[in-house]
Amino acid sequence: MNSFELPAQVHQQLNPILWNKHQLKASVRSALLKIAQVYYNFLGIDTPIIDIVVSGSQANYNYGSKSDLDLHLIVNYSTVSCDMAIDELFDTKRKLWKEQHNIDIYGIPVEVYVEDSNSPAVSASYSIINNRWVKPPQKINASADVERIERICLAWIKVISSALSTQDLDQIDSVKELLWKYRQKGLDKEGEMGVPNLVFKTLRNSGVTDILLNAKAALKDRNLSLEDQII
Repeated sequence: MNSFELPAQVHQQLNPILWNKHQLKASVRSALLKIAQVYYNFLGIDTPIIDIVVSGSQANYNYGSKSDLDLHLIVNYSTVSCDMAIDELFDTKRKLWKEQHNIDIYGIPVEVYVEDSNSPAVSASYSIINNRWVKPPQKINASADVERIERICLAWIKVISSALSTQDLDQIDSVKELLWKYRQKGLDKEGEMGVPNLVFKTLRNSGVTDILLNAKAALKDRNLSLEDQII
């Protein structure tokens, strides 16, 4: 990857497509409430919704042309009755929903998640139920270190390429987990405009993370398949 576009830019105002200054537009709020209700029904759980929030870069000053609109249904994980791990349940449901739906708000894709009320998001968030900020966004003064991001992206690409060349599921899965943990630790420590998150988003927007995930899925399928029949 010789060049790239940063996944987010610093703005002086929230995205005017979605916001009237610091309040979510009524049309946007109404649409998101409908999406959240349909998604809740899709989940098939009887745990009550504590809140529904918008978070991520579209609720902050660092949105970009490829930024999704993150819609989070807040529930108490400990009250969910399920035979499988709760995280696994909600992640499976999220992926299935994404395969079946393609929803956008004024051209901005909507990504729907379930979030544990005991582990709230660290970024700015806006309650669409209460129509107010849970955690207001903060103006961003620091500019992204483009050269540093590029160096780290190239380093990750080398690591990922090396793992892919082995065709070893364990190695590929290990690199995938390492990259995701790198991003999460960076979010916890530096926030959305920190270098780790921008590195991850740059790799994602360039298709590198998709290559990694697709390779992992293909190898899992191959390991479950029978090859040429031996007679």
